[in-house]
Amino acid sequence: VLANNTDSASITVDCPAIVITKTADDPSVNATDEIGFVITVTNTGDGNAYGVTVSDTLPTDSGLGWYIDQANSSAGWSIIGGVLKYGPATLASKASVHVHIVSDTTPASCGLVDNTASVTYQGGSGDDSSRVTVLCPDVTISKTADNSPILAGQTASYTISAWNTGAGTAYDVTITDTLPAGIAWTEGSELCSITGGVLTCEIGDLGDDQIFSVTISGPSTVEVCGQLPNTASVAAANEATSAKGNNSDDASITVQCASISLVKTAGNAADGADLLLAVSGNVVFTYVVTNTGTAALQNVDLVDDNATPGNTSDDIAISCPKTTLAAGESMTCNATLPVGIGLRINIATVTANPVLEPEGEVSDTDDAVVRVPEPEVTPTPTPTPSGTVLTETGTPDLTLPPTDTGSLSGTSSPSGSTWQLLLLAMAGLLATILLLTPARPTAAVRKR
Repeated sequence: VLANNTDSASITVDCPAIVITKTADDPSVNATDEIGFVITVTNTGDGNAYGVTVSDTLPTDSGLGWYIDQANSSAGWSIIGGVLKYGPATLASKASVHVHIVSDTTPASCGLVDNTASVTYQGGSGDDSSRVTVLCPDVTISKTADNSPILAGQTASYTISAWNTGAGTAYDVTITDTLPAGIAWTEGSELCSITGGVLTCEIGDLGDDQIFSVTISGPSTVEVCGQLPNTASVAAANEATSAKGNNSDDASITVQCASISLVKTAGNAADGADLLLAVSGNVVFTYVVTNTGTAALQNVDLVDDNATPGNTSDDIAISCPKTTLAAGESMTCNATLPVGIGLRINIATVTANPVLEPEGEVSDTDDAVVRVPEPEVTPTPTPTPSGTVLTETGTPDLTLPPTDTGSLSGTSSPSGSTWQLLLLAMAGLLATILLLTPARPTAAVRKR
């Protein structure tokens, strides 16, 4: 009778079990890329979960701005005051809700973005964390002179290299360089162009340790002698301000100009002045050779034409103390040469080769003038014989006086007519001698 006096029953209490997960879209991104997290809340228990509430204080790193990707999120999620919220809500057994939150980044966002989401419900709680690394690039540039110094007329050349030393990819990398004026520059890359004297290279993206190089070159001229300073700059769209300290580099090419001058003087005469001598003799000529350029010179050679410009066979090689001259250096050479009567113009020529271009040549000429005048001849008057009477024309008067024959008495003498003929012959002979004999010159030097 008592066997049926008892009975038993059991009630199953289904409990909820809430699991929250937070997963980054990508564990790392490049600066200016988008970052995102997916937060999923799942009730893995057999019972309903009541009062399910999610809270996530979102990262506030520089450059971040969070929003909900509504197309890929469940209803019920919101961001209020920088905090992601959900609930309170009831989550049935095996049910789940999720949200996709997204933010843009900037170069200021570089570094680690860490975040934790928390969930509470009746009977339990949980949390999960995830992180994203925002990778920043660090572009740097190097500019070098390929050949310096150079001689005017030779090609000036620079090489510009840009590379990325940062962990992130550099986006929209560009090189700009305002090139030195006075040279027709050309560039050696299809990614580069020169407009208005400005080099621009649109490189695009540069990955970690990736390098881009370009060479620019152009013929130099004497107008650009001196320094060609130049600065090139590189930029990336997503580089942090703190990483821009190595975004420019400069280089300089020295353009040397070769020239030489010669100043020739005679004796103690000044440059450009004639030397006047009373008589012929030896003259010391002085030659001052100066490197008036900025390029070193070698094989300096000095030749004097010996006052015979049309005849090189008698040219005189002038010995100088040196055959090389540094920029701005001078030397003095001397030569003693004979100078005769008349006008003598000596022309000297100096030549040299630039050290930077042995096949090239510079030269200069200068002359010196020496004058030795011809001696002037002054005629000396011929004395007139005693007793001779000159006529108005200067010829002797040969008229004989009357002959006194009586004074010759007592002596044996020629007749009067004989004496007259003899005297006439002697007078004629003397006149002929006087007329035919030139006057003896007396030398006198006339100074010019």
